Parts: sequence; structure tokens; C-alpha cells
Amino acid sequence: MIELQQLNKIELGARIRSSRENMHLSQETLAGYLCITPKFLREIENGNKGLSLKNFTLLMQILNVSSDYLLLGHTSEHTAQQQRRLVCEIRYFVESPASI
Repeated sequence: MIELQQLNKIELGARIRSSRENMHLSQETLAGYLCITPKFLREIENGNKGLSLKNFTLLMQILNVSSDYLLLGHTSEHTAQQQRRLVCEIRYFVESPASI
């Protein structure tokens, strides 16, 4: 069965920082795109502050990353493996005779 993962704001912030650096963006530039202060972006990257849904969506577009990656650290391969496992579990329950 699929397990619920807890959001870790420190890891989220680290993935935002890493993605920003991979795009060769300064904190000042990215903060400007998000219409927030560089100080607030530092707080996000340090895991002390959160993002609005609007800014989170914009951030994904700017950094060209998925929500799965930013929130949980899942790469596209990891997500594909989870989807295949979920399909197998669903098939098992659909194809298994109901025990009443």
C-alpha cells in the first residue's frame, strides 16, 4: 500500500536552493520573479517559511521541476516506479475474488 509521507520543510528548502543554483539563479533574481524579498526566499530555503500555492506553482515553472520533486524529493523515475506499483496493487484488488 502507498504510505503517506510527511512534508519536511528543511528538505523542501534544500531542493529549492539546489534547483535554483542548477538554473544559475541568484536568490535576488528568483525572489524578484516570485515578488518576494531575498530575505523571505532565504527563510524558505532554510525551511523556516512556506510558500503560497501561487508562488509554489510559479516556482515549479521557473525551476522546471515537478511538485513531486520539490515536496518529496521524487524524481520522475521514482514516480514512475510508484505508479507501476500502484497499478499492480489495483489490479490485485480488482482481479481478486471478494471475500465476504
